[in-house]
Amino acid sequence: MFFRRCVLLMVSCVTCAELGWASDDVVKFASNSHMVGELKYLERGLLYFKTGTTGTISLEWPDVDELTSARRLRVELVDGNRFIGFLARSDEPEMLTVVVGTELLAFPMKRVVEIQPVEEEFLDRIDLKTRFGVNFTQSTDLLQVDLGIDLDYVTDDRVMSMDLSLSSSGDRGGESNERAQLDFSTFRLRQNNYINGYGLTFEKSDALGIDLRSSLRAVMGRFLIRNPQRVLLLAGGLQVTDEKYVTDQGNQQSLEAVGSIAFDWFSFSKPEFDLKTSLSVFPSLTDFGRVRARMDIVLAWELYKDVDWTLSFYNDYESDPQGDDSQSNDFGINTGITWDW
Repeated sequence: MFFRRCVLLMVSCVTCAELGWASDDVVKFASNSHMVGELKYLERGLLYFKTGTTGTISLEWPDVDELTSARRLRVELVDGNRFIGFLARSDEPEMLTVVVGTELLAFPMKRVVEIQPVEEEFLDRIDLKTRFGVNFTQSTDLLQVDLGIDLDYVTDDRVMSMDLSLSSSGDRGGESNERAQLDFSTFRLRQNNYINGYGLTFEKSDALGIDLRSSLRAVMGRFLIRNPQRVLLLAGGLQVTDEKYVTDQGNQQSLEAVGSIAFDWFSFSKPEFDLKTSLSVFPSLTDFGRVRARMDIVLAWELYKDVDWTLSFYNDYESDPQGDDSQSNDFGINTGITWDW
């Protein structure tokens, strides 16, 4: 490993020397001022850049006039096309020049939506977010606890994730309601903003009378909108579902269609906020007339670097609930703090 890193370092230095680069990354502005340091990443309209005096700071992408880097980066455009290479100086302002092999490709900077380092180490490819919230109502002694863990592993063209969500509430009468969901998924990012992937989900909901629901799905989709402020994704597919109800009437298997739409609106004005909404519909293909649906709305408001206050709403719908005490809708509102590790 040490020898391999030395070889990569030597190749990078040779490349930098041939192109006339410094070993540090450089960001320039229209005012002819510049900063020298380390490019972290570009995401959602913000360029994260680290210098020895400022630490990691965020720069609004429209304010950047030129960016050069000797690091191996993945550059993604509005149309979904991706390129891996170094960033060279550009002959024109507001153009990004990517060195891919022996080619120099130039793109208007306003078409660039994401820049990520191509990480070599396993741990550097992992993104972990944790969420925790507690709500208490004194008049009813109602206590509600919400816990969430989001884990993503990102490669050059694939995203693998694990999402855990737990919500539990109880009152002074001893009644409790639990809701849990564990989701594993993997998506491959293709050209022209297309994606395809697979997923496995486990769910439990006391309100809907579900003791355990297991779903295995395959989906395809496309980003209809993808820019630094907005993302709109439309996807569809099929899934096989196995359900066990609290009524202990045995397991029920079914084949369902999957249709989903997700919209993400992000603003980098201070303080930053992120509004995510998603709606998924699961009409049964083996039990005609039965429909399930799930809606999620999450508003994240930046409190401090990597720390957000979140307000979330969820609603699970079941057209044919099982059991006398089961409901057609299970919904809730949670507040909490999210920490991005």
